[in-house]
Amino acid sequence: MDGKKESSLKKDVYQVVTDRIIRLLESGTVPWRRPWKGGNQAPRNFVSRKAYRGINQFLLNAARYPSPFWLTFKQVQTLGGRVKKGEHSFPVVFWKIFKEEGDSEEKRIPFLRYYSVFNVAQCEGIPEDKIPSLTGTKRQHSAIEAAQQIVAAMPKRPVIQQKWARAFYSPDQDFVGMPELELFRSPTKS
Repeated sequence: MDGKKESSLKKDVYQVVTDRIIRLLESGTVPWRRPWKGGNQAPRNFVSRKAYRGINQFLLNAARYPSPFWLTFKQVQTLGGRVKKGEHSFPVVFWKIFKEEGDSEEKRIPFLRYYSVFNVAQCEGIPEDKIPSLTGTKRQHSAIEAAQQIVAAMPKRPVIQQKWARAFYSPDQDFVGMPELELFRSPTKS
């Protein structure tokens, strides 16, 4: 591999990571903070259970999923699951130094690439018994009475589903999706 091709490959990986971070920052929120807990575990590969390191921890934590487990598309398929329609992957960077021994000296060749992964919450069809539990991450939930009164008084209130990996409103299906209430750090603040 000549130096020019290697350099453009590295730049592509760096650009993918940089673009991802910029999109997170431009979203208007602090991408590495969320008001709910995602478990006490660092992001890790679902199959190997190996924790991601370096920039990968930042990128995956910023994705705001309550589960720390991530899979490649192929791993999802191997487990008999599928990625939910409309879900997008997240980049994880892999790097390694290869040592090439020459006539007079050893050459160190950096190898850098990225893979695309999905959080287990973005997938369906994976048998429940294969998905690790996040026990110990919940706190006692105490409802905010004023908020409950507002919701109760709505003439056509949307259904509230508390099983999602993020908080959102779906206008086309008229429902509010959010993580389980017990996963929130506090009833009022992040």
